[in-house]
Amino acid sequence: MSDPTLWSTTRQAAAIAAGELGARELTEAVIDRIERLDGQVNAVVTRDFDGALERADTADRGVASGDLVGPLHGVPITVKDALQTAGMRSTGGAVELRESVPVVDAPVVQAVREAGANIIGKTNLPRWSGDIQSFNEIFGTTNNPWDLSRVPGGSSGGAAAAVAMGFTSFEIGTDIGGSIRFPASFNGIWGHKPSFGVVPSTGYLDHTLGGTTEADVNVIGPLARSHDDLELLLSLLSRSRAPWIPQLPAPPADVRELRVAAWLDDDYCPVDSEVLAVTQRAVAALEDSGVTVDRATRPDVDFEEAFELGLWLVGCAISQSGDADGPGHRIWLDRHRRREEIRAAWAEWFDGIDAVIMPISFVPPFPHTQDGNFYSRTLVANGEERGYHEIVRWTILTGMAYLPASVPPLGTTEAGLPIGCQVVGPYGSDLTTLALAGHLGQAPQQRKRARARARVGQREAERVVRVRAADHVQVQRRVRNIARERPGARAVHEPRHAELGQLDARHAAVRGLDAEAARLVRGDADRAAAVGAGRDGDHAGGHGRRGAAGRAAGGPRQAPRVPRRPEGEVVGAQRPAELGRVALADDD
Repeated sequence: MSDPTLWSTTRQAAAIAAGELGARELTEAVIDRIERLDGQVNAVVTRDFDGALERADTADRGVASGDLVGPLHGVPITVKDALQTAGMRSTGGAVELRESVPVVDAPVVQAVREAGANIIGKTNLPRWSGDIQSFNEIFGTTNNPWDLSRVPGGSSGGAAAAVAMGFTSFEIGTDIGGSIRFPASFNGIWGHKPSFGVVPSTGYLDHTLGGTTEADVNVIGPLARSHDDLELLLSLLSRSRAPWIPQLPAPPADVRELRVAAWLDDDYCPVDSEVLAVTQRAVAALEDSGVTVDRATRPDVDFEEAFELGLWLVGCAISQSGDADGPGHRIWLDRHRRREEIRAAWAEWFDGIDAVIMPISFVPPFPHTQDGNFYSRTLVANGEERGYHEIVRWTILTGMAYLPASVPPLGTTEAGLPIGCQVVGPYGSDLTTLALAGHLGQAPQQRKRARARARVGQREAERVVRVRAADHVQVQRRVRNIARERPGARAVHEPRHAELGQLDARHAAVRGLDAEAARLVRGDADRAAAVGAGRDGDHAGGHGRRGAAGRAAGGPRQAPRVPRRPEGEVVGAQRPAELGRVALADDD
């Protein structure tokens, strides 16, 4: 049996329900994995292992008696520390709540408990979920499992790192400016930011009195190891009590029927060439699978205006995390009215397009940068220093409009860093974006396998050529010798010539595979040349003026970092192979 800690949620749950895998057996394996490997990653910061084992025993007794709680029966999981979890410390990453232990669950936590999940711990995040990396004064820094010197994203960075490391098969993230999407992309896993309002968001801790209200723009959604997991988890997390029960339209039976756009770069937020190369290859693989992609169409939305307005709206939504009173309600209503006009422009565009593929981050996972604050830090893309706050431009553009966004893992940069994208659709089209993301996330792997088959065919063709040449030389030598010894005996050897004819036919058939290999290589070279030539096909153009940097805001104090692993330690030896399986394939 392969390592069950690396299985998808659906596979773990099915094995437990069938009695093929004990809930305690799986829970013990997950706990062992956390204790062995989390010291260098620092993802699971609050733990209830003893209680988890007791609950696992109860789950096993339920399987034996045929009494299954729900579709997650006995599956051990962790939960982001921004969500109220009854009986377990829940801090929001803030020292003010260091010893806070809620008496009730957030609705989403209650939903997975009722489905049978066994909560074994809480995962790290930035203070009040307010950063694109994950560190705070209580628990320190979470590192990216793919490269411990880099960030796992934020704010659900500990949650995504835990999924990537096999510490949990799924997590529950939050997203107001990209806090599901960045971590999913940076850790090479799957994620989904639901349409605003589909999933209840009370129980979210973003200030000392948090949990009772739902903030504008903010959503809660799943992070997982497979596309199928996302669909299951969205169904469990969605509102289920009248009168607010969402009715999400089903996607088409064949995703190749979808009208898909690709908006992969823009002058207002240029994307680093390493990121763009991965997304370009993924879109090309999607086209190879039979999906038609329009790379030119754009919504009638001014990127810069939408981002600046969205950043202001997000600032209002998180204002209770700081000391400012925020704007008057009339001002907010006027800005909200303009947001609704932008939403209408998106909706009109989506009348002719079912989904659009867009970047999440303009850079790959970046090195830890904890000095300064959100507006004073910088990042480097394409050799140019950029403002740190620019990183949320692509995510706020879609989030401020309440749109759903599904995140598939697409592949890695040449340096081995994972890259994802956001598949965005009209409001309420969550199941469609999930379906397309599932297809898109598998397309690069399918294309890689086709390329591998073509390489095998090319090697076979070369082998046949060598065999044929050797046979030809041997036959000709034998014919000449016989002709010298016995004139007129040449006809005896005609069967051997027929065999050579069969080899010729075999060689011709294999040449087709050789041509396919050459076509794939040429395609990659052409796309690489297009990227190097300036990415003309993916620029929207026209947005020359850069957005205002916004007012400076005090960031959290620098927290102690977890030291990088020593060379040769077990984590370093296991990490690349394990994450290659976990992140870029649904199961073993």
